[in-house]
Amino acid sequence: MVEDFYIKFYSASSYEDQVHSRLVEPRERVDALLPLLYQLIESEDKPDEVQACPVCGQTMEVSFSKRFQASTSVNIGVECKTCKIIVLFESDKVPAWVPVWNIWK
Repeated sequence: MVEDFYIKFYSASSYEDQVHSRLVEPRERVDALLPLLYQLIESEDKPDEVQACPVCGQTMEVSFSKRFQASTSVNIGVECKTCKIIVLFESDKVPAWVPVWNIWK
């Protein structure tokens, strides 16, 4: 099935305690996450922020946000505390349920 939108890798980091290390694109992790992210972003309703990690099977947090109301892209953040990794993606599909990210909250 060919999608009419993209989800692309943006950056990744691993962490131990308070020390974060930037990772080169973790291909295995990205490949494991993409099917779930496509499913979530195509949902008509806002998906749960807590999902099962496709790598370790434990819970992970998935967040979607856009910078402005009229944004043409969405930022997607994935954090698995069991795997101790954060992976960021970007997509040009902007569902209506995606909130505007507000630094002033």
